[in-house]
Amino acid sequence: METAFAGAGETLPEDDRFVCPFCHRAARLPTSPKPLCESRTCACGAVVLGAAVGDYDEITDEAIGLFGVPVRPEAAGYEVALRMELLRAGVAIRPGVVRRVELGDGFDQRRQYVWFRRKDHAGGG
Repeated sequence: METAFAGAGETLPEDDRFVCPFCHRAARLPTSPKPLCESRTCACGAVVLGAAVGDYDEITDEAIGLFGVPVRPEAAGYEVALRMELLRAGVAIRPGVVRRVELGDGFDQRRQYVWFRRKDHAGGG
């Protein structure tokens, strides 16, 4: 895979799925606990979650679990309300990229990536 210069002596993968929008570095760490959807964790504390385009609920549910966000009963089952619960709990949300990912045997899928990080993390959010 090709790389691109990122400044400060770091090179980033040309595949920008894992370039953190908070600190602009490549997320290289595994996410713990390991979510069901594709993920990586950045050294700055941000987590990227990826799922099939349109599968917003999978990404949101994983973020709620990873960040331990309490959900009010009236928000349950409503995607926008659940994202608001994340924001209310101090979790910043940033859009990532949409990429076509090869599944093998000539099949592929468009995947969306969304970034999350606690707002009180060093460096703001």
